[in-house]
Amino acid sequence: MLELAICDDDIILCNWLEQKLLHYGKANDCQISIEIYYSAEQLLNRLEEESYDMLFLDICLEHENGIDIGTEIRKKNYGKELRITYISTYQEYAMKLFRIHPFDFLVKPIREEELFRVIGELRELLKERKKIFEYTDTKGIHKISYDKILYFYSLGKRVHIVTSEKEYEYRGKLKDVADVTEEYFLLIHKSYLINMEHVEHYEYDNVVMKDKTRLSISKANRKKVRKTITNGEEKIMNIHLITYLTSKLFWIYTVFRYNTILYPKNEDTQKLFAYFCAYLLSCWGSMQWGTMYGDLIFELIALLIITVAYQADWQHHVWNTLMVYIMGILCDGIPIVFFQRYAVARNPVHHHMGPGTIVMGNFIFFLLEVIIERKVGVKRSYYIKNRHWLAMLSVPVISIIVCIRILLPDRRGVRSTIVLFLLFINVFIFYLHDEVQKSYIETAKQEEMKIQMSQYAKELEMMMKSQDRLNKIHHDYKHHLTTIGAMAKTGGNEEILSYLKQMENIAGTALCHHLYTENRNMNNLLNYILEDSKSVIENPEISVEIPNHIGEELFDISIIVGNLMDNAIRGTAASDERRLSFQMYYGKGIMNIQIENSIKDTPKVRNGIYLTTKSRKEGHGIGLQNVKLVVEKYHGQMEICHTEKSFQVKILLYMKLDEK
Repeated sequence: MLELAICDDDIILCNWLEQKLLHYGKANDCQISIEIYYSAEQLLNRLEEESYDMLFLDICLEHENGIDIGTEIRKKNYGKELRITYISTYQEYAMKLFRIHPFDFLVKPIREEELFRVIGELRELLKERKKIFEYTDTKGIHKISYDKILYFYSLGKRVHIVTSEKEYEYRGKLKDVADVTEEYFLLIHKSYLINMEHVEHYEYDNVVMKDKTRLSISKANRKKVRKTITNGEEKIMNIHLITYLTSKLFWIYTVFRYNTILYPKNEDTQKLFAYFCAYLLSCWGSMQWGTMYGDLIFELIALLIITVAYQADWQHHVWNTLMVYIMGILCDGIPIVFFQRYAVARNPVHHHMGPGTIVMGNFIFFLLEVIIERKVGVKRSYYIKNRHWLAMLSVPVISIIVCIRILLPDRRGVRSTIVLFLLFINVFIFYLHDEVQKSYIETAKQEEMKIQMSQYAKELEMMMKSQDRLNKIHHDYKHHLTTIGAMAKTGGNEEILSYLKQMENIAGTALCHHLYTENRNMNNLLNYILEDSKSVIENPEISVEIPNHIGEELFDISIIVGNLMDNAIRGTAASDERRLSFQMYYGKGIMNIQIENSIKDTPKVRNGIYLTTKSRKEGHGIGLQNVKLVVEKYHGQMEICHTEKSFQVKILLYMKLDEK
């Protein structure tokens, strides 16, 4: 708006000037305000209170001289910047006005084109002057050219000025800035005032500035912004909208895939309705709010609507919802962190992701689901204790908080949040370590129980076989006595002795279970291993002195004994000498195991590794590798040596056993 003043005692000329100036304003879409003064006294009194962009002043007033009035005006503070255009019938006054520095000089009768020229020059001057933004802070008055300012934003009671080089701030109101700069800047949100010359492109609910900062457009301003910025670019806006809605539909589909692997399969039309409602709600919420906070809130609500449609306990619902939710946030965060620049400290509450970012985040979200579906079993059909559930739940909950703080920070609490989260994770590791140890102990006990059950089954089988043989002997007892009696009558002593020897062999076979040690589990294991080798190894040398009870260490000891004895029996069976010696004794916290067996040929060694003589090479070395792992577990020692006809293994294990 141009604010003009006319001071002349010619009423007809004042009316003509007023009509022409108003006509110019209407023709050039320029608001003009005009005040007319017919005396210098009226003008000077008013100038104490009012300021004008230009004053049209007649030199020859009835009682005053316009030159003296101009000189008086220039002496005042308000008059130093006032633009004065003099009006006179005589051109010779022009040189006398030099000290007053008039804006222009119009000669009566005034021509319309000359008047319009002066107003045009005034507008150009004001336009240039208004392209400088002035603000005041504690350090004084500062000026910044409009073309350097990208946008203004408000945060609390302070206005921030973002330029291509630096950011400034001062105490003030964004609305006051908008009133001063309305011709060049556009208010798109109560917190954002943008320079339209620095807009890179416009989207449905946000604008992207040339520095790649994405700013949200409030719902109330979208129509005005679209009309001001796009200038016929509605097609681009529609493309962005379609992209956004399609991406949201793809997000819903990916959530469906996640729930397929998290919940038991069950066909239910109610689920389809839940997914449809979740899609509509998430789209509506994002468009209404137009912010990242809006996306986060309405996506969580949408997930809750979907999970309620599935049949599961509330713990299952909460866990699955939060896990899918944090996966989505993290996947959205990857393109934001690596590919998109956004205003970190520029009122992030109103920040919004662009369609490209959303598409990339949804694709990563989908790709992660495919990997989880193929590689991880996550369906839960068993009950989890509350303390374990709460411990696991704390990780996604804290992760959600940290992600929001990182992606939408105010910079004052990000470091503290990350530090506290890392502290929590490391403390949680102690708890997790303890639970894992308990799980290992429980697994070891179960394996020990399996070994014992296997040994008991073998022992029972051997006892049943022995009992069958004894029953046969008992059944034929009378027949044997009759036969021996007949032999005695005929004096066949040698026949009697031979017959008794056969009966002794049968009885010995029936009672073939040997007692190698008082430790029942180890005794059963040795009997089980040696049972099938009796035909090739008649008298193995077995010496075992260990505690009667061995706890969870039994599992590891069985691995060593089982693997080494199998190898020794195989080597002994192939040799001519067929000699096998097994010694095992415990004392002062040390378990000593020694196995020596005869061999047929000198073993082949390559790079310290004994090569197999088996015809099938598959699986070779697994048993010995397991033995080495057990030795390392107990910080023990293993020594393997051989001669031309023998192979020997010595093992020391450091373990604390119950010797009661």
